[in-house]
Amino acid sequence: MRGGPREAPDTQKKGCQEMNPDVKLSPFQAGDLDTLCRWRNHPEVSRFLSHRIKTLDQAAVWFQRMTGDPNNLLMGITVDGKLVGYGIVENVDLHSGKCEIGIVIGEPDFWGKGIGKTAVAALLEYCFGKLQLNRVLAVMARGNGRSVALFENSGFTHEGTLREATLINGEHTDLFLYSLLKREYLDAHA
Repeated sequence: MRGGPREAPDTQKKGCQEMNPDVKLSPFQAGDLDTLCRWRNHPEVSRFLSHRIKTLDQAAVWFQRMTGDPNNLLMGITVDGKLVGYGIVENVDLHSGKCEIGIVIGEPDFWGKGIGKTAVAALLEYCFGKLQLNRVLAVMARGNGRSVALFENSGFTHEGTLREATLINGEHTDLFLYSLLKREYLDAHA
């Protein structure tokens, strides 16, 4: 972001609040890395994640990489004050007007409750509103039907497949590329 704003995306905007008013995004804290490790070691949560974080030391290195780069934003997702996941805006390129986003809902009891949709809506408002980007990318592994449905329902278009592009659980796995353009986002929110 190189000098760009680093404040939290606002989940209290009208569109986000109508989805799930109890969801909030705030900067992810280093003190929550033990929770992140627990999520990343849960077989269902980590099933489609290619970057394995198994130890607190690995989590600390990842956290430093994410928070130490001004082109990344790492946000905790809370519901009624309980940390249930995280969202990422990364590889922000203000010159080309693009970035990548992703979310992980680490608490399985909170799956299927619209939390991801609210978090993605807030991240998109941040990317297209605050940062004035033109394009947002989301990448997910083949088989991750929840992510595919979430991003398709958020207006993203499948634009391609990177064949056997990542290693997950010892198997080469395809990655799906989804994107949303600012004009598509604005048309959908007019």
